[in-house]
Amino acid sequence: MISLFRFGGLTRFLCSAWAVQPQENITASCIHKRAISANISPSKTSQSAPFKKLKQHQIGRILRGSTFKKVEAVHLNANNPIEDSFSVGISENMNFAIFSVFDGHLGGECSQYLQNTLNHAISKDLHDCVNMEDDYQLVLNMEQLDQLNDTSSGGLIRLPWRSHAVQEVAQNTLQMCLKDAFLRVDSEFSKPALADVRNVMSGHKMTEEMLDRIMKAQSGACGLTAVVEKDRLFVACTGDCRAVLGFQAEYNWKAINLSTDQNFENAREVRRLQEAHPGEKVVINGRLLGGLAPFRAFGDVNYKWKQEHFEGIFPTYQNYKTPPYLTAEPVVTQRERTNSDKFLILATDGLWDCLSSEHAVSIVAKVMSESDPSCVTEDVSFRTGKNAATHLLYHALGGTDQTVSRMLELEADQRRWFRDDITVLVVYL
Repeated sequence: MISLFRFGGLTRFLCSAWAVQPQENITASCIHKRAISANISPSKTSQSAPFKKLKQHQIGRILRGSTFKKVEAVHLNANNPIEDSFSVGISENMNFAIFSVFDGHLGGECSQYLQNTLNHAISKDLHDCVNMEDDYQLVLNMEQLDQLNDTSSGGLIRLPWRSHAVQEVAQNTLQMCLKDAFLRVDSEFSKPALADVRNVMSGHKMTEEMLDRIMKAQSGACGLTAVVEKDRLFVACTGDCRAVLGFQAEYNWKAINLSTDQNFENAREVRRLQEAHPGEKVVINGRLLGGLAPFRAFGDVNYKWKQEHFEGIFPTYQNYKTPPYLTAEPVVTQRERTNSDKFLILATDGLWDCLSSEHAVSIVAKVMSESDPSCVTEDVSFRTGKNAATHLLYHALGGTDQTVSRMLELEADQRRWFRDDITVLVVYL
């Protein structure tokens, strides 16, 4: 069986600033990205008033004897309500876990849908891979990660296969399970809306309920999933969330990106789009058709459907000729775990707008090692009671009490001009 933990918001924010704000507004707010102090002091920071405010948004849990040691999470909204979400699933004997973060845009509907469905879909596909005959069951009643303990029995996604059987699944098969689950969930998200559109095209009257479903399908989300086993890590990325591994070689730390942001700075993604739509101007001002920053995403049906399906409902694009322009198919990477793999950071792009991968790893490493200069990775690393995810958030907001206070004091209608929603998971391996 698998335990599921969730938080996030549901909203219809169809005119979200995320999709239309000039990029300069976001990067200008993160000028401190180039000036983060190397003298990170988690003990001193943890006592400050701004940090204590951030702690209201954090949760964490130690899980001894599992395929990972501890998971921490934190989130902070810029949109109201937040459009980010996350989901964590852990097998009954804790030998297998799924971690996901979702970055919604044009509303939180798609992100919320992924939170409730994607990890389940991945689990079901893996169940099918090991050919067990038992039925797949879902029970959802656990809302907070901090409700989990080592003997938790409430709020479970029940997996009727032994979790160690997952380790018998071939690498290529597991990668295919991830891709199939991502694509199937994306299709199912917009399926009711597409049925409504086809009914209207065949002569049915458009009702308010039908229009609501169609408009909700316009929302989108980037998704990032890590499957953690005893000996392997798999990361599936759709969009511009990022997974970074903290790797320790003796006393030196290295940041290893396990995903690559899928945007205009990714030459492979640009080439993929150009080859799929030869002769078309697909990337305009660094965005897909001039509108969308990530080049892969869930939802966003106005980049996927035929134009006649949404003409008169959604805005049309001048260069919209050969859809779909957008896919939810993830890029999947795999890594054999080593003793030097210490932690995994999964975060939405609100964090990476303001912190480099290297800075993020250095912050978590400092939090781990402060109580022990040798940075022993046994439980002594966790006795400090510090939540590294919250320290990452603190530094993303400026890294000083003054800048963090100013960011927290922004009015609701100003926040999105200066920062994005931020969601961070830190998984200690």
